Amino acid sequence: MNRILKFAVASAALTLFAFANAQTTAPPTTDPAGPIPVTGAVLDPSTPNGVGGAYSTPVQVSLFATEPDYPIVATYYSVDGGPLTLYSGPFIISGIGGHYVEAYSVDSFPDEGQLQVVASFTIAIPSPTINEPAAITVDATCPSGAVVNYGAITATDPVDGTIPVTTSPPSGSTFPLGTTTVTCTVIDSEGYTAQGFFTIQVLAPLQISQSVLASLQAIGTLPTRAEQRELQTAITDIEAANDLNLWANPSQPDPFIGLLVYLDWAAAELELYSLEFGAPGTVPTATLTVAIARIDDAAKVAALITLAQH
Repeated sequence: MNRILKFAVASAALTLFAFANAQTTAPPTTDPAGPIPVTGAVLDPSTPNGVGGAYSTPVQVSLFATEPDYPIVATYYSVDGGPLTLYSGPFIISGIGGHYVEAYSVDSFPDEGQLQVVASFTIAIPSPTINEPAAITVDATCPSGAVVNYGAITATDPVDGTIPVTTSPPSGSTFPLGTTTVTCTVIDSEGYTAQGFFTIQVLAPLQISQSVLASLQAIGTLPTRAEQRELQTAITDIEAANDLNLWANPSQPDPFIGLLVYLDWAAAELELYSLEFGAPGTVPTATLTVAIARIDDAAKVAALITLAQH
C-alpha cells in the first residue's frame, strides 16, 4: 500500500511540474513558419544626375518595409556604418563621396529582418562656378590710379542657381598704377566654396601713349595722300614722345629733358584734330577722338605725378 501511495504522489508531482513548466516557458521570438520583414529604399533623384554615374545634388532617402503576415512596427537604419537610428521619415545625404545605407525592420510578431545594405551611391557635387570677367585694362586718370567699376559678379551653383560673389578689392575701388589681382570668393548653401581671380591693369602715362600709338597704326591706309600724311605725322610725333630716353619711369618723363614728351604729344594732337575735322566721313573719327582724349589724360597724370615729387 505504501508503494502505491508513493507512486501516486510521484506521478502527481511530475504532472504538476510539467504543467507549471508549460505555463512559464516564453513563446518563440520569431515566427518559425513565416517570412521576416524585408526593407528597401527609394532615392530622390531616382537615378544619378551627374557625371560618371554620380549624383550632382544631395540625395533624399526614403525607407520602406514589407511583410505579408504582420504589420511593420519599426525600421532602423545607419548611414556609412554609423549608429542605428529609428526611421521616422525621409532623410537627406549631401556629403561629397561614396555613401551606403543599411537598414532592417521589425514586425508585430515580433520578427526582425536582417541588417543589410539597401542603398549605395556617390555624390560628386561640383563647387559653384564663378563668372569672373576677363582682364580689365584702363587708363590712369589721376596719380593714384583710376576708379574701376567692374559691376556685380555672380556664380552659378548646381543647387542654388545664381548666387552673389564677394570680391576684393571691391568694385568702385581706386586701383593703383600697374596690375592688381581681384580675388573672387563664393560659398553656397551647402558650404561648398570656390575662388576665382581676374586682373585690373591701370596704364601709366607712357603705357597710355604706347597704346594710343598702336591704335593709330592700326588705322591703315586713308583715302587721300593728305590724310595719310597727317596720320603718319601724328604717329611719328607719338613715337618720339615714347622714346624711353625721355622717361624717368613709365609714370613720368625725365625731369630735365621730359619737356620734349609734352611737345611731341601737343604736335600729335594738332595733326589728329586737323584729320578729325578736315576730312569727316573718310577717317575713323571715333578712334581719333579717343586718341586725343587719352593723350590729354596721359599728359595730365604725368604732370601731376611730376609736380607731386617736387
